[in-house]
Amino acid sequence: MNDDADREPSRRIDKWLWCVRRFKTRSLAAKFVSDASVRVTRDGVTQRIDKPAYCLREGDEVSFILGERLIIMTVVAFAERRGAPALARTLFAEKGKMTPVVAAPPAPVCKAAR
Repeated sequence: MNDDADREPSRRIDKWLWCVRRFKTRSLAAKFVSDASVRVTRDGVTQRIDKPAYCLREGDEVSFILGERLIIMTVVAFAERRGAPALARTLFAEKGKMTPVVAAPPAPVCKAAR
């Protein structure tokens, strides 16, 4: 019996981030997952992911901060290999717009400190 037909499709998070063209190389995606705070929500449960080998499934929600933007993407599909940008856009759905991360406003500088 073939168990592959019964299994849900999945893909390593570093490979999926590379395929959706968020990173130029797979090793950069793996380093980002190891070093940064990447979170995956599956069935209403959110967990922090720090291993590039974590397997995503369709419907998972991936969130992370890249640059100064919070990015929230829902996994729609997987690709066998990295393809054109048009193909990459079919692999995910963005939740809302990419929103800038708001930092606290700088403290005012008093005249005596200048």
